[in-house]
Amino acid sequence: GAGCVNVIAPKGGWSGPVPGEGFLYLGTGDGKDGRVVRIDPTTGQLDEGWKYPPGKTGVGAIYGSPLVRDGVVYDAGYSCRGNVCAAEVFALDAATGNPVWSEGGYKVASKVVGRAALGAGVLVFGTAQVGQKDEVPGYLYALDPAQDAGKQLQGRVQGRLKWRVAVDGVVF
Repeated sequence: GAGCVNVIAPKGGWSGPVPGEGFLYLGTGDGKDGRVVRIDPTTGQLDEGWKYPPGKTGVGAIYGSPLVRDGVVYDAGYSCRGNVCAAEVFALDAATGNPVWSEGGYKVASKVVGRAALGAGVLVFGTAQVGQKDEVPGYLYALDPAQDAGKQLQGRVQGRLKWRVAVDGVVF
């Protein structure tokens, strides 16, 4: 589950810690410098060599807890300037922190505020409405989660995207 974890270092956010592959994975950041990090659960120490993205620039706010499945960590971050938002949904090798998709993260001009779900061969995530009702609505997206991202993705709307549908209301 998610909860405010602003009292941890590096600066926390709304992403809750998730166990997997012998570590705890956590999205950090307060809106501009968000990253996914991992913590050794036996020592409580941050693994300084494992973070995404590497370097000094983060992926923005991370509100959804990571999803860890079969050696891959999935999560998303976004940032906005007014009603112009940019989000990235990404898949990382749990052992190295490196992206498993050759194109890096999947880019969306919106906010991604919830946790992704994985099942039936698709990674599903939702975006939030940006701006007024007639501007960018929220969508439900389905991506091909395949790690062999260098292969040609057949039968897709665009690259990794399998489908997307506008959401007007609440999806359960």
